[in-house]
Amino acid sequence: GFNINLYAEDGQFIKTVYEKKPENGADVYLTLNSVMQERAYYLMASHLSKKQSGACIVANPKTGFVETMLSYPSYDNNLFAGSLSDKDYNDLFPKEKNIVSPMYSRATKGLYAPGSTFKPFSIVPSLEYGVINKNSAFPYKVVNNAWKPGDGWYWDPVRRNETPDGPLDLDTAIRFSDNIDLSWATHNLGEERKMDQQTVLR
Repeated sequence: GFNINLYAEDGQFIKTVYEKKPENGADVYLTLNSVMQERAYYLMASHLSKKQSGACIVANPKTGFVETMLSYPSYDNNLFAGSLSDKDYNDLFPKEKNIVSPMYSRATKGLYAPGSTFKPFSIVPSLEYGVINKNSAFPYKVVNNAWKPGDGWYWDPVRRNETPDGPLDLDTAIRFSDNIDLSWATHNLGEERKMDQQTVLR
């Protein structure tokens, strides 16, 4: 609310010309966890290359409250407290197509197919049954980012979007969302055990 008051030249109050009564606003609940937020940023900054970007959203499974929401790369809000230098402006709004802009919020604006979000869940049975472990590396040759399984595989080869920057173990496969390594692990799981997992997920 607010008042419009009338004052004399010497500053003495005369009367209230208009008054708007205050109204209670809606409650605001802040649910972000600063420790988790910082941890998520550290993990992305430590594992993603300069040409990679990412988003991380962590919600409380019981309440649905968002505890972490991160778009990477990020930027310092304090830069906008004054005028931007040419360097800061070029970092925030890069002209090169292969440079990732931090001003695009991938966590709130990015339109992503949900398929890859299931990969961490789909790989769990392969770990539980001992088909792979954390250090298992994809043992076959990949040609033009494509691999075709044997054992009567009649479909198109499994393809990936980019070549990982190191040995294709589980950490690298998850970081690059590598279709080939994760498909290989699931393929070796076998149909029966795979179907058991799908039943549990449903």
